[in-house]
Amino acid sequence: MKQKVLLLLSLLIIMSPCALVAKGESNSAVNAILEKAKTNLATLSKMAPNQSKDALIKTLSQSKVISSNCCSSSTVSCCPTPTSCCPVSPKGATGATGMKGVTGATGATGVTGATGATGPSGNSNMLIFRASGAFVLPPNVTQFRVKAWGAGGDGGPTMIGSPTAPSDICSGAGGGGSGYIEAIVSVTTMPYTVTVAANSSFNSIVTNGVDVTITAVSGSDAPLNVFPASPGIGGTGGTGSTAVGAAVVSSFVIDGENGEAAMGCQVALTMPNTLSYILSPSGGQGGSAGLGGTGGFGGIIQQDGSNSIEVGAFNGQRPGGGGGGQAASSLPGEGGRGAAGLVIIYY
Repeated sequence: MKQKVLLLLSLLIIMSPCALVAKGESNSAVNAILEKAKTNLATLSKMAPNQSKDALIKTLSQSKVISSNCCSSSTVSCCPTPTSCCPVSPKGATGATGMKGVTGATGATGVTGATGATGPSGNSNMLIFRASGAFVLPPNVTQFRVKAWGAGGDGGPTMIGSPTAPSDICSGAGGGGSGYIEAIVSVTTMPYTVTVAANSSFNSIVTNGVDVTITAVSGSDAPLNVFPASPGIGGTGGTGSTAVGAAVVSSFVIDGENGEAAMGCQVALTMPNTLSYILSPSGGQGGSAGLGGTGGFGGIIQQDGSNSIEVGAFNGQRPGGGGGGQAASSLPGEGGRGAAGLVIIYY
């Protein structure tokens, strides 16, 4: 009878969570577990004859005897929790970092983002003023850009006579080029009036008479040169252009070039072959406008043996180029004319 009880208890232990899942073990392994269970259970029964079956199984489980084999098997889960019957080994040292894996393939292109807000419109319209006038801008325009040039100065004429040599014939100097100004203006009070310089006596101006006045300064005429009392200095380029008023957002200025000085007075030359020649200096070139027209070439006298060909001074190019000075000629002439100014409005 006692053997039957032990066998029954052994089977119950094998069926318990601690030992049983031995179905992955071989028959010999299961039999070994069964024999140990029977032996240990018999031992416990003798030591504690009044213990119940559950108490014996608990004691047996805590002794870690039955589970010693199944804990070493990778195919058997023999304990309710990993530490209830199996010894816990200390944590090992961290291993070395492995090699970097192969870079993965590029992912698919993402969805296109939403279209951004529309930016401010550029200057797509233009008003060109070659003469004075006025303008009013459409209601939706908040700013406009101004580009303005004054006029170029006139080139100097041929001068005859000087305080020391009344018969001297001298060349003229070049006129000064116009200054240039560019500005961005906020639209406020309208209309805007535009003055375009026709000659060096005037400047080009854009204004509304309230909070903006833009002025492009013209170049000056070449002075009347008399050698040697008055050397042949060219006209002064336009300087000091301005953009003033609360409506002016930004501006920049480029001054005009000075006119070229006169080359001098005629000189009589006697050559070894007893022929006499007259050296006739050229007129000075006109100054160019800032970012504008080039100055006119000075007049020249081309000598060809006993003959001479005279080319008169050139006018300055628009906008704002200074006129060229006249050459020293026995037929006195005027210098080249300075070019008129120009105003352009972009909005």
